[in-house]
Amino acid sequence: PGERGFTLIELMIVVAIIAILATIAYPSYDEQVRKSRRAAARALLMEAATQQEQYFLNDRTYADDVAGELRVAPTTEGDHYAISVVAGACPITTCYVLRATPQGAQAGDRCGNLELSSRGVKSPTTPADCW
Repeated sequence: PGERGFTLIELMIVVAIIAILATIAYPSYDEQVRKSRRAAARALLMEAATQQEQYFLNDRTYADDVAGELRVAPTTEGDHYAISVVAGACPITTCYVLRATPQGAQAGDRCGNLELSSRGVKSPTTPADCW
């Protein structure tokens, strides 16, 4: 009748393995979360661009207020990006530039601000997965 159970050494080995796996997995998980938030910001920028074009068809000028005139949410779900029309980027009657600015936990994102212009110019262009 010997004792049954785990020794302290066996338990420490299991804890060390779990710590190593967590160290490897968490940064990958965190980057995937950032990518999904970035995708939500891109989708909201595209929606705002569509509303800008409709606004231009109706009023022969582009809107300078995302929430009021375009009726597009000013932030992504969870407030990770704020969407705005860049003031002074170009004459509002001829073009527009929309910007998604990262906020909160997303503020350290390597892509920084995402921009989309009426001419279809997207920035930043690098790294490739920003757009």
